[in-house]
Amino acid sequence: MYNQMSFYFNKQSPFIFSDVNKQTIKNYQVSEHNKNEKNYFPKDFLLFLGTGCAVPSKTRNVSSLLLYTEKTSLLFDCGEDTFGQVYRCDPTLNIISNLNCILLSHSHADHILGTCKIIKYIYQKHKRRIHILCSQNVNNFIQQYVTEYVFIGVMDYVNSKKDIILHEYTIKVEKSDHFMDSVFYSVYIQNFHVTYSGDCRPSCKFIEMSKNCDVMVHEATYNTEKDLAEKRKHSTEEEAKEVFYKSKGKYLILTHFSNRNTSYNNNINNNNNNNNINNITNNNNNITNNNNNIKYAYDYYLFDLSKNI
Repeated sequence: MYNQMSFYFNKQSPFIFSDVNKQTIKNYQVSEHNKNEKNYFPKDFLLFLGTGCAVPSKTRNVSSLLLYTEKTSLLFDCGEDTFGQVYRCDPTLNIISNLNCILLSHSHADHILGTCKIIKYIYQKHKRRIHILCSQNVNNFIQQYVTEYVFIGVMDYVNSKKDIILHEYTIKVEKSDHFMDSVFYSVYIQNFHVTYSGDCRPSCKFIEMSKNCDVMVHEATYNTEKDLAEKRKHSTEEEAKEVFYKSKGKYLILTHFSNRNTSYNNNINNNNNNNNINNITNNNNNITNNNNNIKYAYDYYLFDLSKNI
């Protein structure tokens, strides 16, 4: 009886085929995005593409941060599916069309696994070899999959104390206390000074290179578990804030949150859905914090440099 009923239903209800294919849908998405692109992205900004640690979770991808200016852009770290994160917020991929370099903080997988895809895309689409700043260990890994890039060994600059002058950037590098090849970055571009901690324990070196910076991006893997932070060479929220206060910087943005610690979500206004790309925002009032210059990042959080600095 069941088979007869199924057959009867299929016979009376043939499949309806649509002439709308995937490319048609993509073209529509891109055209709609182009209409509203000015509403999405300001002139100069930081866009957080991943704010979790270790592995991707439902609410946070792993580490990646885009520093975009009109002339050029760079990525701090490039974890798994960074390219996908870019595409989901900009189907045109215009925000990485002027990407010139990727700064990798160390060789842990959650900071580097998306690098090869970005290198391939930039070379195939724009016929350009981007600069990859990383340790020799990371370079050995990347070379197994792609070769269309320019390698700059950061440890050479750590040892020599020289600045890296690249495109519009002046980049300073210092060794950090996390892993054998982990480093801090300090970047000067136009009138902006942005520092990036990567994974680390609190450091006087980072305080010094962040003196009076415009934006400090510091990891806060743990909330209050200082014993775990010390054991695994990460930082707590309060330790990151102390580093910021000593640096006398303008803004602190906390990132690299443990997926097991949900308390950070209490610092984000419930009106913002972290998984919804339509909620890209540069409204700095969306962070619930007594200190207006301390922010808690989430995926797709956009910080407007041209407005706030």
